[in-house]
Amino acid sequence: MNTVEKTSTGVTPAELIFSHSIRLSSYILTPVHGGVSSSDILLSDRLDEWISRQHTLLIVAQEHQIDQHKIVENDPDVTDYPVNSYVLYTPAMGRSNKLLPKHKGPYQVIGRKQSIYIIEDLVKGKQIKTHVHNLRPFIFNPTQVNPLDVAQQNEQEFINDRILAHRGNHHRRCTMGWLQRKLE
Repeated sequence: MNTVEKTSTGVTPAELIFSHSIRLSSYILTPVHGGVSSSDILLSDRLDEWISRQHTLLIVAQEHQIDQHKIVENDPDVTDYPVNSYVLYTPAMGRSNKLLPKHKGPYQVIGRKQSIYIIEDLVKGKQIKTHVHNLRPFIFNPTQVNPLDVAQQNEQEFINDRILAHRGNHHRRCTMGWLQRKLE
């Protein structure tokens, strides 16, 4: 400690640094005999009491956090998408253009294993494995809206009834005319 006199210098390190001696009582951690008041309790006993209180508070806080986590994790309104339901998908890479919508879809839920869902693109038929946090519910009225029509429109894909004309050859530009069926 800095209060012990060194034999080589004859003074304490604290005295060299601060130009005066620091003398600490060796009785800081020993009990005072006589009447016991709150200020007469051993410092070590006080620290033990504080540590035990802190330990109790930590246990209560951890139990509270576990209870809250269970409620959020098992909330069916947030994380449960049944098989054959429709969802919107947020790709992990984000949007390619800031003018495009953040969520793509709708996609159909094909299967689920814990928090990993398998969804199918309705237009291309491609299956995608994704975590539940990338999915949002697709809310629609089944009597008025067909999810396939919405997916085709979002992908800018349209069904042509027939090709009206086709002119050109392989060296020049090709022009086509078609009759497009409107999505209703």
